[in-house]
Amino acid sequence: MSTIYAFTTLLVIFAIGNVVAEKTKALLSTVFVCVVLLLIAFWSGLPANILSYSFIQPLGIPMAGLLVIGVGSNMDLRGLIKQWRTLIIAVVGALFGVVAIMLIGQVFLGRYMAFVAGPIFAGTQVATLMLSEAVMDNNMPYLVPFILLIFVSDNLLGIPVTSLILKKEARLFLQDKARVKKYATITEEVVTEQKRLIKIPEILKTPSGVFARIALGASLSFWLASLTNGHVHFLVVCLFMGVLLGEMGFLEREALKNSKAESFVILVVTLFVFGGLADTTPTMLLGLFLPLFITLGSGFLGVLISSFFLAKALKVSPYMGMAMAASCSYGMPATILIPKEVSDAVGKTDEERTALKNYMVPNMVTAGFSSVTFASVFIAQIAITLIFG
Repeated sequence: MSTIYAFTTLLVIFAIGNVVAEKTKALLSTVFVCVVLLLIAFWSGLPANILSYSFIQPLGIPMAGLLVIGVGSNMDLRGLIKQWRTLIIAVVGALFGVVAIMLIGQVFLGRYMAFVAGPIFAGTQVATLMLSEAVMDNNMPYLVPFILLIFVSDNLLGIPVTSLILKKEARLFLQDKARVKKYATITEEVVTEQKRLIKIPEILKTPSGVFARIALGASLSFWLASLTNGHVHFLVVCLFMGVLLGEMGFLEREALKNSKAESFVILVVTLFVFGGLADTTPTMLLGLFLPLFITLGSGFLGVLISSFFLAKALKVSPYMGMAMAASCSYGMPATILIPKEVSDAVGKTDEERTALKNYMVPNMVTAGFSSVTFASVFIAQIAITLIFG
């Protein structure tokens, strides 16, 4: 297959995934649709090495580094400190979900399958990429389809569960008329730009200049990771580097978006993750549904029980706490879409709908960012260390 045909085929599959995700309001995510289409395509004769033909294969890890640098630069440490209760509930809830999967999973699935399942339950493309790369490097390719199945399936349960919990929370919230009035009149906080150590000249703020600075951060991260002799993953260093460069002023907020390359980077990383699907057979896939059920069941059990009691201890509504913790199974954009849809469905007046959105959306966005984007990378690193040393 020629490069242009291979690349176009993958672009069309990714575009269809985006359209379906938008039409279903993220219930069927882009990655889920891409997996289904790629499996059908592979079983119908699509070349197994299409990623190599399209030149996505060699770009996968470098693009993942750029993506994580961009994510890290978006992290507002001061804002996270202000929402420390949300941060604790989201991260601890995700951790309990991962631990539950590892403990229960070891009994029914075996150690290796249980330990790779946990971080994927609470992770994104980055955690999936880290675990997939680790199992391939350690001659365990049979685990890759299971990793990908968890990655694309947990949001199918997480989104409706969160929606039900938030509807209960919304009805309780509306009973307190004083809170409704308070949140309905909240205006967007004016953010004062903090002074940074580094001031970037205007000539380097062009899209190409921003992209080059992100790449420099990724390159520095790769060099630092190499000094650890593989004990710390390149992408973990990238996350720290992104936060550091963002705080110093070397990278602005939304750096990857400002580079105009965000869509391409996400495209490459997402499709690169799915390279392991080429060797997945229908029989193999059917055999993974029971392990998937055990993983999701134990994961959500750990998340919901722990966040319920933790929220009570921190004087946060237990329903809000459970919803925030459950965001580890899907992340953006569902963390914005779900509370907005619930607000519109439960609120009877414009005042009620506005109050509900002002109350729920910031909490859900912070929770998803804390667990899915930040904590999952470290959980994946810990799991890799525990499994492979």
